[in-house]
Amino acid sequence: MDFNKASGVGIQIHAENAEYIGEFLGNKFEGYGKISYRGGFVYQGEFRGGGEFGPFGKCIYSDGSYYIGEFKDGVRSGKGILYCNEYKIIGHWRGDRLEGEAVIQFNRSKGIEKVKFERGKCTQKF
Repeated sequence: MDFNKASGVGIQIHAENAEYIGEFLGNKFEGYGKISYRGGFVYQGEFRGGGEFGPFGKCIYSDGSYYIGEFKDGVRSGKGILYCNEYKIIGHWRGDRLEGEAVIQFNRSKGIEKVKFERGKCTQKF
């Protein structure tokens, strides 16, 4: 057993910008945890491969918006919902961008709009 490598549950504080609370395996983030950055970004969920986000979790952004869904290679990828102040987008992400058909639900008007995204840009409304 290597006593110099953290395994189990713990806290790791980076003096300059981040704090991690969660599971470790071989001194790497592995399992369930939460990482908070000084700029306001927070990820809470599963960690795989020594720190990559995913396969499922929640990102809270500094502007208050947040994403709940799937991740691959540390970025939004797969099914997910992005919650913003005025609306939420239910869709599919690939490489951290919306891709394919999505639904936008507006909070105040309760309206719903079906749209299509290509490489993160809205290209069509239905």
